[in-house]
Amino acid sequence: MEIKNFINFIEKSSTAFHAVKNLELMLKEAGFEALTSDKKVKRGGSYYKLRNESAIIAFRIPENENFSSFRMASAHSDSPCYKIKANPTIYRQGYTLLNVASYGGMIHSTFFDIPLKIAGRVAYLDKNGNVKTQLIDFEKPNVSIANLAIHFNREINKGYEYKVAKDIVPILGLGEIDLLKLIKEKFEVDGEIVSHDLFVCSAVKPYVWGINDEFISSPRLDDLECAYAAVKALITSRVNEGAMALIFNNEEVGSSSYMGANSDFLFSVLTKVREDLGLSESWLYESLEKSFTISADNAHALHPNYLETYDMNNTTMINQGPAIKFSPNQKYTTDSVTAARFITLCKQSGVNYQCFENHSNVAGGSTLGNISNSQVSVPSVDIGLPQLAMHSSCELAGTKDFLDLIKVLETHFSYKAK
Repeated sequence: MEIKNFINFIEKSSTAFHAVKNLELMLKEAGFEALTSDKKVKRGGSYYKLRNESAIIAFRIPENENFSSFRMASAHSDSPCYKIKANPTIYRQGYTLLNVASYGGMIHSTFFDIPLKIAGRVAYLDKNGNVKTQLIDFEKPNVSIANLAIHFNREINKGYEYKVAKDIVPILGLGEIDLLKLIKEKFEVDGEIVSHDLFVCSAVKPYVWGINDEFISSPRLDDLECAYAAVKALITSRVNEGAMALIFNNEEVGSSSYMGANSDFLFSVLTKVREDLGLSESWLYESLEKSFTISADNAHALHPNYLETYDMNNTTMINQGPAIKFSPNQKYTTDSVTAARFITLCKQSGVNYQCFENHSNVAGGSTLGNISNSQVSVPSVDIGLPQLAMHSSCELAGTKDFLDLIKVLETHFSYKAK
């Protein structure tokens, strides 16, 4: 049942804005309250705070007056796709094309000749001249990035370097199409659209497959799997300490934004919690030293066709448990102590775990754990669900791993200080 719920979630979460909106709906249904300046945080309460419609921090405060730490899990709401530029359309030889730039580091070739759609948000002026926003999602495919026929590019299967401004200029339709006018009419935007955050993203439907339904293929598994799991576990856990799900935006482009892990978002929420509960500043810093963060961003599963790219002593397999990610240059926050703490959570949950390190000759990626730690320092571990085709238009992961992560995070959030 949870897999079906997740598929429904991810299908409706075309952009970071939509993902956060859908997480907010989950929280509202579970009784969480929106945190505003005039609302006081109370013991036993459940709250969430939005930032720029694309990041969300949800948290629960225990009834226990003597709670002394926070159990946190972080993830990100964004995924690689194509950002539509400010002046969005190009008219060329009877076509309307879209002027786009890469958002994040995707595998370009996987976005060719598949269902694509426009989604995001628009900013408009209402009748009183106030700036308002509206989320839009065409849902059905309405864009294509078409390959050049092999007859005109005989070398395509020998490797090709894609240039976004030349090769990735999506087709919107025939004739001259005013995109913003089309959006205003289709989505009944109540005012003049003056700006936008629009994206061309994969419209491929998520699906479960395999002899034993062991796989899930879907756009945006990185990192909506972990984002959904964190919020779901927060809702279903019986908390004894402070418990927080941190979903930041812009991880794919460095996290340095108002709603990214490198912002003051978490600290501002923690400050309000402390002040509303009548606790001292020193209490907060002492509690953070006792706290623990699981930074959850998907990991690389072993690909059977490219064994030479992996450290074969530190590989991970799909459906054999969450991967603990290590990096000697601190691209990941994990150390021996935080790894041991996560391993303990896995054992308590009846879930297997794995260890991942990059091949020493291959530069790996980074994630949001150490970036968030630069703003609010907390003992942390970086983990992820093993997947293939990372940053493809349709990624591949394991159904069991997803369910196992929810179990581990429930155990994490239910931690009781001794």
